[in-house]
Amino acid sequence: MRDRVRQAMASVWNVPADEIAEDADTTSLPSWDSLRHMELMLELEMSFGVRIPADELPELTSVGAIEEALREHGAV
Repeated sequence: MRDRVRQAMASVWNVPADEIAEDADTTSLPSWDSLRHMELMLELEMSFGVRIPADELPELTSVGAIEEALREHGAV
C-alpha cells in the first residue's frame, strides 16, 4: 500500500515516486500546501476506490496517517 500512496503523491507533485520518502509528511515536503493536499486526497480516493470523510482530511498529513485511513475505509 505504501508504494501506491507514494505513487499517488508523486503524481500530484509531478515527481518520480522514489523522490517521495517512505515517511513523507507535510514538514518534509515544503510544497505540500492546502491545494496539493486536496489534490492528493482526490487522487487517493480515485486510486483506492474509497471515500474519505471531509472531517478526516486535515489529519492526513503523513504517509503513515494516510495508509491508516485508507485501511479503515476498506482500501487494500
